[in-house]
Amino acid sequence: MAAALVPAQAALVLLGPSGIGKTSLVTESIARFGYAFPGGIFWLNCANRNPIELQLSGYAQELSIDRTGLDGDQLIEQVIKAWQLPIPRLLVFDSCDDPRLLEQWQPLIGGSRVLVTSRFDQWSTLSSLQLDVLTSIESRELLQQICPRLSAGEATTLAADLGHFPLTLHVAAIYLQAAASHSVQRYQQALSLIKQQASVVVSQPLDCCIASVRLTINQLDSLALGLLDCVAWCAYGVPLPRALVLTFIAAETPVDTAVATLQRLLDVGLLSGTNAIIIHQIVGQIVHTQVGDHAHAIHVVERWHTQLDGLDGSAYFAAMRWAAPHLQQLASRMQGWGDRAVAICANQLAAYADDLNWDSLAEYWYQQAMLAQERSLGLVHEQLTTSLNNLAESSVRQGKTLAAIDYAQRAYQINRQLFGEIHETTMFHALRVGQMLRAHGSYHSAQAWYRQTLAILAQLDPAEHISTILEANLALIGLLQHEGQAKDARHIYQQAMHMLHPFPITNDMDAYWDQYQALQATHPHQTDQTMDS
Repeated sequence: MAAALVPAQAALVLLGPSGIGKTSLVTESIARFGYAFPGGIFWLNCANRNPIELQLSGYAQELSIDRTGLDGDQLIEQVIKAWQLPIPRLLVFDSCDDPRLLEQWQPLIGGSRVLVTSRFDQWSTLSSLQLDVLTSIESRELLQQICPRLSAGEATTLAADLGHFPLTLHVAAIYLQAAASHSVQRYQQALSLIKQQASVVVSQPLDCCIASVRLTINQLDSLALGLLDCVAWCAYGVPLPRALVLTFIAAETPVDTAVATLQRLLDVGLLSGTNAIIIHQIVGQIVHTQVGDHAHAIHVVERWHTQLDGLDGSAYFAAMRWAAPHLQQLASRMQGWGDRAVAICANQLAAYADDLNWDSLAEYWYQQAMLAQERSLGLVHEQLTTSLNNLAESSVRQGKTLAAIDYAQRAYQINRQLFGEIHETTMFHALRVGQMLRAHGSYHSAQAWYRQTLAILAQLDPAEHISTILEANLALIGLLQHEGQAKDARHIYQQAMHMLHPFPITNDMDAYWDQYQALQATHPHQTDQTMDS
């Protein structure tokens, strides 16, 4: 495999079913030959429709790309350009079963090499390496390497019974090594019982793998099983920070106990990794089917949310690059029954897309957050107005003014129902609708919303809203003068000056002075004395 990646622009596909060891082989290759790629190793998880675009744009930080002024598409364009430079890099498209993904993102020039893992042989234009089950000798050697107490005869017999499947052999050998009192015959009997209970087809190697994994899972205590289930709610094959995984265990659990529990799952082969923890797809699917506790999923989302909210800058971007596939997986699985958690995941993904200036993707995830909130909280809730405001801002940035106005009006109506007509939150949302209508050129409609804003302001404490008073009056006067309604404009000006009269505004008041000067400039010949008379 390493030899096949020597030429520049080389691409190799590792083929084989789940559990055959494709990803493990890539990981081992990187451990041995990673030094050959001074430009870095870039791992893209393509399983379960994971957000490839977010993963690609997330690598901008590692490539020292300046994100200033770049939107999401432009950011990816810069990442691809970096991959087209002569410096050797390794791009791993893991669990990629759609050739179109590779066609879309593979650099065709430069020093990057591409390694693909796939279950299906549909890569006629690329070199491939088929990974098959082990030979009888290889299977026996693997079993004895992990569990030295097995005789050659026992290992040979067990390997034949297990179908020479690498993952199956690995799990079985670890099980037997840990359970020194269990003979091979006893293990085979237990495996046979598991198959019968699950109505598993014995002739398929993968079925033996499933049975062996279930047998190992059945030996776990409740703490270990709960932790494994938490991990299984996340994306398969995508690294999880070890520190985060340990927080999946209840906070009252002693640290030593939590560490030992995680280590046990690593020791029995159900999880892998050191600082980054990975769950294999087969293991994850079995655990999800066998346990799948909704409370664990909600707990995992809360832990992700806590971790990400405590980060900023480069640390945040580095964390989100790995978090994105997990958050998308959680959001997908929890729809309908865990919609409050779905909204949390969707908002995290939307905020990340926002930070990457990826407005279209941010809009999609803000929409998912809004839909989840509607399902879980109803159509009138304060959190829903936050999503509507986010959608309005995203729509404005994309030039979708009518959509932005609709979102803003919905947010206003919800706040009006929640807080009443005379409330500062309702007032601010009315002002926002007016601003958007004005930007769209709907001047007559905008006037009505500015008047509504001023009507609410008249019943609030003006001392707390001087800037808003100035802004709303300036905007309405400008619209009236634009429409040739000079008399109405003068009347609004007089009302504004009367409202502001108790609060002398001087040129040392930076927050208000410019707006105040602009307001006075609308009627340069109108004096305070004239107003008072």
